[in-house]
Amino acid sequence: MDDEIPENFFISEEYKEFTEDIGGIQQKFYALPAASTDYDLTGQVLWPGAKHLALYIRDHQELIKDKIILEVGSGSGLCGLFCSHYASKTILTDGNDIVMRLLDLNKSFGKNVEIAWVEWSDSDPGKDLRIKGLPERYEVVVGTDVVYWSNSIVPLFKTMDSLLEDRGRFIMCYTLRAMNTYRDLLRLSAECGYRNKVLWNEESTYIFEFDRQ
Repeated sequence: MDDEIPENFFISEEYKEFTEDIGGIQQKFYALPAASTDYDLTGQVLWPGAKHLALYIRDHQELIKDKIILEVGSGSGLCGLFCSHYASKTILTDGNDIVMRLLDLNKSFGKNVEIAWVEWSDSDPGKDLRIKGLPERYEVVVGTDVVYWSNSIVPLFKTMDSLLEDRGRFIMCYTLRAMNTYRDLLRLSAECGYRNKVLWNEESTYIFEFDRQ
């Protein structure tokens, strides 16, 4: 008898349908009600940054209006789904099989939404985009709550090297949880060749715009 516990034993995909009111738009999506205590797959739950950035986009629609945009680390995809009401096409991406299945469920809640696999550690992060006939470079890339640990910062900005057009912008919502990670974000992004501008800040939540120096 095999007593080994399967790798996905503690992973739940029993999602609940949620509706967030964002500037009068009722955005539906599926997510887990809470993170699992045994296997905290953060992409299956809604993080606050997604709504913060969606609200900012609502007030600054010109950032994405009629553009083809991409969201990195989409998770449940709330922000990208909301952006799809203004963008001409929105590509939701993640680098986890379980989260990709969730995005496949959620894409019907947006307008002209595609999903693609983009893993930051991949030497060719745009491979799945290319296979699916989607653009490999974008004028605007968005991301929310995608920096939690310092070791994700360099892979994230190396991925931006592949995804952003020469004059492209990465708009990211970041929640300050540890000052050393915040300092690393500013330092390491600059070392990767990106300058930053704070577009919005309230308490410990920031919306940054990054572009190439």
